[in-house]
Amino acid sequence: MTALIEPINQALLEVTVSEGLVDEDRTTLGGISGVQMIEIKPESPTVKFSFLDFVTYAVTAEMYATDSASETYEGGWVSVVTQSHLLAFVGNANWATSDFPGPLHHYQIRTSDHRIDVVTAIPPQVDG
Repeated sequence: MTALIEPINQALLEVTVSEGLVDEDRTTLGGISGVQMIEIKPESPTVKFSFLDFVTYAVTAEMYATDSASETYEGGWVSVVTQSHLLAFVGNANWATSDFPGPLHHYQIRTSDHRIDVVTAIPPQVDG
């Protein structure tokens, strides 16, 4: 899976995730024969997440992303993180509170290349 991340304006963040499809053609790569490439194609299944009035977001290269035993996740490649270092940081680093804009939620989207973390008071709209 791969993602296209677009801050549309200061109030809307769109994350479009597309599934890579296995190419039918086989090739030799690095001395290994029979390799099939995984590519994003026009027919790839796609899901778009629209985060309205997000507080913050972070994109981390997958090779640098780590899991912490002190964080609590619920979900798979899309998760709600109920206890996280990012939520703690947001609570200490800006004036967003449960009073305004409302109770904050941490959503995490994991792709093959990136980990996208979004903190917002409004659940995302999901299309696709």
